Amino acid sequence: MTNVQQLEKWYAAHEAGLARQCLVLRMNTLMPGDEMRGKGGIDVETQTTLASVTVWNQGDVEVITVNKVTRKESILDDRKLTSADSIESLLNRYFQQIVEPAVHT
Repeated sequence: MTNVQQLEKWYAAHEAGLARQCLVLRMNTLMPGDEMRGKGGIDVETQTTLASVTVWNQGDVEVITVNKVTRKESILDDRKLTSADSIESLLNRYFQQIVEPAVHT
C-alpha cells in the first residue's frame, strides 16, 4: 500500500469524527497508486487554524498551519519519511495538534 493509499484509508476512518470539529475538511489525491508521482493532501479549517497535510508516495511529508487571527504560519513537519514512520500514527499526531486547540477554545 502506498503512502497516499494509507492517507486515503486513514481519512476514510476518521472523516466523520473530524468533520464534526472542522469548518472545512477535504482530501485531494493525485495518482494514489503511482509510486513516483502519487500525492495526497488533507485541507482543514477550524475556528482558529488553517492547515494542510501533504504526503507524497516518494516519501515526503509536509504539514503547515496558519493561525487565522495572527496569520502566523508554522511548519509542523517537513521531511522525508523513514521506514520507522507510521503514516497512521503521524496523521493521528498531526490532527491532534491541528484540531484540539480549536476544540478547547
